[in-house]
Formats: sequence, C-alpha cells, structure tokens
Amino acid sequence: HPVDQERNAREAIAEKHAVKASKSFTESSLTLGASTYIALKQAIKEARVQLTGKNDWLDMDLPMTCQRIHNLCAVSTDALTL
Repeated sequence: HPVDQERNAREAIAEKHAVKASKSFTESSLTLGASTYIALKQAIKEARVQLTGKNDWLDMDLPMTCQRIHNLCAVSTDALTL
C-alpha cells in the first residue's frame, strides 16, 4: 500500500487532540457514585439512631428512591408536615 503523507499528517494532528487515558473518566464517575451511596447509608443510619435509638443492619437496594430513603429512615407519615 502506498504511503499517503497528507493522511499521516492529518492523523498526527488529530492524535494531538485525542483523549488519552480515557479510563480515568469512568473511574471518577464510579468513585463518585460509590461515595454518594456510602454517604446516603451513613445519613440513613444516623437518622434511624436518632428516631428509633437502634443501630441495626441496613439492607439498601438500588436505586435509592425517595420512598426507599423515607422507609429506611423509619420516619412515620405522622411526623411529616409541611
């Protein structure tokens, strides 16, 4: 195959603008997602301790919807006011 110098020059320029080590983009999103989950778990545990006085095991399924968080915090509907 003949070498196309013009194409090689375009590829060299494009490579300078290419994203290198894109693995770091996914690692940061996974880390942030995990830290959010852990922060929610700790906040729910503290709410349960304050409301019920118990520090028992939590089984938290994903996705964490508002209803699940409400149920896990052990907040009764009578305690909710606007």
